[in-house]
Amino acid sequence: MDFDDTKNTKSYSDALKVDPNSIITTSIDAVPVTVERKPYQPGVDKPRLAHAGVARANLAATHERPEGTTESNWAQRHQDQTVLQQHCDFFDKDHDGVIWPLDTFRGFYQLGYGIILSVISVLVIHGNFSYPTQSSLLPDPFFRIHTNNIHKDKHGSDTGTYDTEGRFVPQKFEDIFSKYAEGRDYLTIWDVMNLMKGQRLIADPIGWGGAFFEYLMPNFNLFSIYHLLCYKIDTGRNHPAPLGTSWLTRHAYGQKRVNVKEWLASLEQGIQPNATATEQIDALIEQTTKKQKVLDKPNHRFRKYFDKIIHWLDKVKGIGDVVSSFDPVHAALPWAAFRFALQAVLAEKEQAESVLELLASTPHFVFSGRVLEMVYTKDSMHIGEAQDDIKLTQQCLDHLHEELIKFYSSLLSALQYCYRISSKDKVKRKAIAIFNPSEVVSIRKDLEVQHKKVIACGENCHKIFNHTLSSKSLDLLQKIQPTLTKIGDRVQKLLVRIDEEKRRKTLGAISSILFRSHHDEVSRKRTTGTCEWILKRETFIRWEESDSSVTILYGNPGAGKTFLISRIIDYSIERAKTGDAVAFFYCKRDEENRRNPQDILRSILRQLSTPIKEVESATIHIAVKDLPSRLELNGTTFDVATCESLIGKLADDYRRTTIILDALDECDRNTREELMRVLSNLTNERSKLRVFISSRHDEDILRHFKGRPVMTVEATDNEEDISSYVQDKLFRDTRWSDIGPRFQEEVQSVFHKKSQGMFQWAALQVDQIRRLKLWSERSIREQLETSPIGLKGAYDVVWNQIQEMSSYEQQLARRALQWVLCAFRPLKTTELSLMMLIERDSGTIEGDIVFTPETIQSICGNLLVYDRQSNVWRFSHLSAREYIETHHYNMIESHHHIAISSIRFLERDLVLMPRDTKPFPEPEPTLWVIARNRSHADGPCVKLTVQCHYIVKSPYRTSTPLQVMSIYGLFHILRDLWENAGGELDICPKSTSSPLTLAVQNGHESMWRFILLAKGKLNNGYPGPLVAAIQHNNEKAFEALIEAKADVNYGTFTWPYCTGEFDTPLKAALSSSIKQNRRYIIQRLLDGGADVNLRIGSVTAMELAIKSADEETVKLLLDANTKAYNPNYFLSLAAQNEKFNLITLFVNLGANVEEPWEGALPLVLALREGNISAVQYLLEMPDILWAD
Repeated sequence: MDFDDTKNTKSYSDALKVDPNSIITTSIDAVPVTVERKPYQPGVDKPRLAHAGVARANLAATHERPEGTTESNWAQRHQDQTVLQQHCDFFDKDHDGVIWPLDTFRGFYQLGYGIILSVISVLVIHGNFSYPTQSSLLPDPFFRIHTNNIHKDKHGSDTGTYDTEGRFVPQKFEDIFSKYAEGRDYLTIWDVMNLMKGQRLIADPIGWGGAFFEYLMPNFNLFSIYHLLCYKIDTGRNHPAPLGTSWLTRHAYGQKRVNVKEWLASLEQGIQPNATATEQIDALIEQTTKKQKVLDKPNHRFRKYFDKIIHWLDKVKGIGDVVSSFDPVHAALPWAAFRFALQAVLAEKEQAESVLELLASTPHFVFSGRVLEMVYTKDSMHIGEAQDDIKLTQQCLDHLHEELIKFYSSLLSALQYCYRISSKDKVKRKAIAIFNPSEVVSIRKDLEVQHKKVIACGENCHKIFNHTLSSKSLDLLQKIQPTLTKIGDRVQKLLVRIDEEKRRKTLGAISSILFRSHHDEVSRKRTTGTCEWILKRETFIRWEESDSSVTILYGNPGAGKTFLISRIIDYSIERAKTGDAVAFFYCKRDEENRRNPQDILRSILRQLSTPIKEVESATIHIAVKDLPSRLELNGTTFDVATCESLIGKLADDYRRTTIILDALDECDRNTREELMRVLSNLTNERSKLRVFISSRHDEDILRHFKGRPVMTVEATDNEEDISSYVQDKLFRDTRWSDIGPRFQEEVQSVFHKKSQGMFQWAALQVDQIRRLKLWSERSIREQLETSPIGLKGAYDVVWNQIQEMSSYEQQLARRALQWVLCAFRPLKTTELSLMMLIERDSGTIEGDIVFTPETIQSICGNLLVYDRQSNVWRFSHLSAREYIETHHYNMIESHHHIAISSIRFLERDLVLMPRDTKPFPEPEPTLWVIARNRSHADGPCVKLTVQCHYIVKSPYRTSTPLQVMSIYGLFHILRDLWENAGGELDICPKSTSSPLTLAVQNGHESMWRFILLAKGKLNNGYPGPLVAAIQHNNEKAFEALIEAKADVNYGTFTWPYCTGEFDTPLKAALSSSIKQNRRYIIQRLLDGGADVNLRIGSVTAMELAIKSADEETVKLLLDANTKAYNPNYFLSLAAQNEKFNLITLFVNLGANVEEPWEGALPLVLALREGNISAVQYLLEMPDILWAD
């Protein structure tokens, strides 16, 4: 065609639109071979394989699979290998790039080629292919093949699918079937002969031999060394749809060859005429079991296949009468064929194993096909009256039925082959096993391919089925959409977006309790899969479906109520919808702010400030915005009445509000009535607020909530959860490997019997077993037999173990328990360790060590636990605290011990003064040391009145009393001294810290806030208060000092205490602030006017940052810099930074790496500092001639 001719332009364009291939001439009648062997050309009505002639380096793209092999993410995982290397990857089991002869033997044997043919393959392949892949001139004595050079093994007279570099050419691959398959989707033996003849090159004996070996030797298995396919998936064919699913087996039978039909007809004699499908399957199971027993010997490998057969036969039987809906004779034929093939399997393990593997898959294949028949029918797939929908549904069903017929037909042929090959005599089976070992494997693979087609059709039908459900759901959703939109719009109008920092401060002012941390702690300890039973209780379901109600969960001590509540919280959060609010709280008796109604309500108010789905957004309810400031202006605070009113207002605005409260019985008995009244009022007055509470059977709680829905944790409720807990905590221990499963069942039964539904008892016993030094059935059995029933008996065992320790360890345990019992707040490890070492009578510290958490845990048994979430010590359970209070140390005794120990400890730093000495101008004060029992409201106050003629002794000769008091936190008991201190607040000897700095360093918040309110000096002593706040990561003090206008440039240089790194706030932020807050702190200081070039000591903040900080931090300081600087000077400093590479930054700013600074090149400075990374970077810089 002359494309330059204007007459042909239109016809060319039209032809291109109809079929892009129509203008390409691929055959000439004068040359018949071009007509006989036409190349691959995708038509316009088929999926296109783009650029088929372009070789793919790492993707085996075909017409049906243009994306290559996607199973198991193959193409993605092997993207760094050529397609030829991917092919060889099967033989390279260890993926080291070297294929040994043994690797090839194992690969061929695994493919089913048998020993003889596998040995021949090794000799042929490694004898010819080893040397070309070697990197040296000498041959490899081990005849190894190196896959990095596998492309060198390409020979002539092949298909051309792989090019000389190992790439895959899709056009060449498709040409195999286009030229030689004569329109079929497979190749016959004669097609293969024509293929070898057509691809043969002149004078290429090696290529001819290679082609013969690869195509014909392995049993004509064309899916062999070079991945030639025997069959192609033809997705474009259409056949008339069957009339219904009951005809599928008849169609499959009708499509079989004559020999298969004759074989099936001969099997009809063995079918019981009146037997149902279930009876026939039962007979098959019985026969399979008998055959399994015959062959079930120690060295036999067939057991797994019999188990698989029985498993799927049971499944087929379980879905109903498979045969009843079909023709009774033909429907039973697959099962009869299966039975006879199974009976014929006797010898030749290798061949028999392949046959049995195919038979083991047969019940599964039949089961999956029958399920698809039953699920996807015309009735279930009906989606409407539209003609397009009906047509689409019918097409999906027709395609499914068509593929099922082909699948059943292939399955019958496979069974006939299994029976035929197993019925041959031993000699013939041996011959087949040697020269044709992979036919069964090939048949099974073909079945799996067809099965995947059936499943794919089922998935298409499933999509139509889902479309049916989606259409109905959308109709319902459209009906309720106006209501949902109205509610959502209302909630959004009530939410306002504010600055994240302002939002954080507002929420922190409402409540600072770490409610989420408490929940995460409990959830982490809850065994996965437990506590699910409570979600299925009718009472809970009614509460969950209601909009306004109060439900109480009662349980005995140690029953696991807290874990149940944590599951309910997770469930409520998961089920929450847009516009829903969820708040929760875990009450705790031994923490002041977790048992006070006001603190509890404040935490709930904070959580309700934002709907649960909007928590991560920077929004807040308009009623809470600027709430702390408004209350402060009105002279009020977050009292109980205010919290109740605000919670009610928020609940009215949300779609639904949920409040969940754990351990109400641990609230202060004197004030919890007020909390219960508030919760009742909120639910009674509102229709969209519900409350769920857990508690013990305390009389006042029972009385207040009388008549409300109640749930009670019974002993039988927790049996499965306790079993899961024991299995999780105990059975996963590696020491159980030598203990049999029967004994594990025995352990489980003991836990069921003795735990009586108490999680805490189970936890104590698990801990006792894990403490055993010798793990054996005898020692564990004795431990369980002697384990008591009930919590008190379990705690008695722990206490007796403490008494069996040395007297010193007993003393440490008593001190630890009493300190934790009386502490105003939970103690950290360092604090508890110090207090355990204080000798009560003398106040001295017995040793200079800090106990590890593991040591404290071992000393105190299971009575105390270390909360790793909050890094503090607590009683393991409220029942453990009550046990200590009731049976060993009452509160009066404990507080007496703690008070005496505290006074004796402080007395070490007091020095007796004569009575005529006047340390202060005022009359000598009387010191009242009061140890108030804050952790037990009903307990008495212990008052120890001591008239002290003391002044505070300085730890240093130049220290003042207020400095020492700031170190030890002596504030409340000496409040009058602080209030009358006046100018003493600002006195600090040279080179020492001010009281304000010491209070910040030691975390005494009430003390440093008092000094700030008293207008104490903000810029005083060394280090300054602002530096101390940064060094000790005291965020509250840092913010308070910034707001109080502390000087951000205050600093002192006093040798020898100052190192130069902490003498200004900005340097402290660079050197000691934690990474997460460093950028924020630096930015706050810079915003406050911090001078990056201020020189106090040896370096400025800018110089320190360049020598030690990262690029982001340095850029912050450069942006704040107001003075001119020499980039070469900064480059000389950057060369000394061993942590971060800043050289590129300053080179981009104009620095010259070849220009010395003060006589030294950056390279020399980097060498002096031992900065290897900087040296390497400088040496690798282009266009730099360091040698000059």
